[in-house]
Amino acid sequence: MTIKSVFLSMVVAAGIAAAAAAQSAMPETDATPSPVFPSPRSTPTPGPEVIPTYPEHNPAAVDAFRGIALGMSVEKVKELLKADPYFNYRGDPDVSFLPGSHDVLIEVSGNLFIRRAYFQFVDKRLFSLILDLDVRAVDYYSLFTTLMQKYGPYVSFSPETVVWEIGGVRLALEKPLTVKYVELGTFTRRKEEGRAEQTMEKTSLEEFLKSF
Repeated sequence: MTIKSVFLSMVVAAGIAAAAAAQSAMPETDATPSPVFPSPRSTPTPGPEVIPTYPEHNPAAVDAFRGIALGMSVEKVKELLKADPYFNYRGDPDVSFLPGSHDVLIEVSGNLFIRRAYFQFVDKRLFSLILDLDVRAVDYYSLFTTLMQKYGPYVSFSPETVVWEIGGVRLALEKPLTVKYVELGTFTRRKEEGRAEQTMEKTSLEEFLKSF
């Protein structure tokens, strides 16, 4: 073997040893290859869309306004009116009887949002409550929205009147801006009595005309 070949063998051997040393010095890594495309960042899943719902009814509140409830006695309503700053109750001058009946009527002027209020009593119990509101202070749409959110779907609707019937009470919103609470049982009975009176009057007229 010549000196040149020996020298080449030593260079090759040194190169192999250096490569082996470099390989052993490298830290071990996970054999699993990295994905070509990174995984997308996780995003929170949106929750279900919240849709406003209206209650089916609220019978505990629909029959009263500021504590004055249908079915109350005349004296109790008088007492509450005296203490309420929304009403200018003057006492007996605001109390009268409806023409042709024994029904008591309390009519009072109001303050702030209320122009006038009417409280009708049948058999000495509050049968209907009517609030005539000030259109300069309250708008129709705001009141309609409030009633929808509180009492739910109406039973009838027209350009002039919206009606709810809940727990034996008829609640009506009328344009330009009047709210009416009516006890349905008495209201129905009064309607039937009115039809009976009209029938009797018609029969009497027919009998009278036969006299000619």
